[in-house]
Amino acid sequence: MNLKFAFIIFALSIISSCNTSSTFEVLPTEITKNTCLKKHTSYYAESSVNILKSAILTIEQGVELTLCDTCSIYCDGRIVANGSELEPIYINTSGAEVSLYFKHSILGSTFINTHFTNTALFLNNSEIRIDSCSFIVLPFKTKNKISSFVISSYKSNVYIENSSFLGNNLNEGLGINKGSCLIRNNKFLYLPDAIELSNLEDALITGNKISYSNDDGIDLNNCKNIIISYNNIEYSKDKGISIGSKEIVSKEETIRINHNLITNNKIGIAVKLNSLVDISNCILEGNSTGLAFPITGNILTNALSEVNSTFFVNNENNTNTSKYSSFKFWNCYSDLSLAGKNNPLNLASPNLNSLRKTIHLHLPL
Repeated sequence: MNLKFAFIIFALSIISSCNTSSTFEVLPTEITKNTCLKKHTSYYAESSVNILKSAILTIEQGVELTLCDTCSIYCDGRIVANGSELEPIYINTSGAEVSLYFKHSILGSTFINTHFTNTALFLNNSEIRIDSCSFIVLPFKTKNKISSFVISSYKSNVYIENSSFLGNNLNEGLGINKGSCLIRNNKFLYLPDAIELSNLEDALITGNKISYSNDDGIDLNNCKNIIISYNNIEYSKDKGISIGSKEIVSKEETIRINHNLITNNKIGIAVKLNSLVDISNCILEGNSTGLAFPITGNILTNALSEVNSTFFVNNENNTNTSKYSSFKFWNCYSDLSLAGKNNPLNLASPNLNSLRKTIHLHLPL
């Protein structure tokens, strides 16, 4: 089935599954103690809700929570939403986009099998775990848009796994600044800058599928020690992976990009000024440019980077760096010539197919 068509069906099925009962319970404007939203019940927020630091809001299976289009949830305490595959939780809005704010929520909130529609999450010095959830950003009837990211965080710990994000090519996906993150086994569709990390160290982005970004698939700004592995990134209008740094990083702070399938983007991987990368066992296929680095005059301006055991297949241009020596290609396979050592012109098809299968084994279903 066509990827775009499949995601549209998925989105419509989630929306149509919501509880449409005309009866609901109204949420209080302030939650001061542990509170539970009971199974199979519809709740409505007529105005903004504050969850105090001492309180835990528990949301049980089958709950539908609808927020009016002028209200938000402010959580200084904790939200625990434990839906199931058969009885998920729905959090949506009666109108335009709404928001959930987590500030100094250090105990950590959890969302499992929860479906969000036009709902943005903001974290400040907090922790959140998201597993088997979906986020759908529908087109807005007006240009009034609250957030630039579906999930944004500052100095927070963010763990997102086994979830899907369907955008409208307006909102960006994940915007994570400082703190830490694990982004594993998710799907992103129609989200400019689907994953954007800034000023992070020691993060892992693995097993994700990113398709049809209106900008970059993965965008790293001033990050260190990031591992990007086993991702499938396709049809980005700009870069599949973009790496940039304010200051020259050391060898110990290298961005490691391995076992990724990067196809049909404008640029497969772009390494900007001062960045240092180690690329290995990737497939760069069908991109306008497979691998791009900043060049000032005749000088390559990034730090010494290496590309090892990587396949360049059917790109219009494999790289813009073939005549420069501050880059090393080792044991790469290409249908066009590459600089470096041990880079044959003939593709080894069995090895390419084996690598492709290995990458796909680690991608979400």
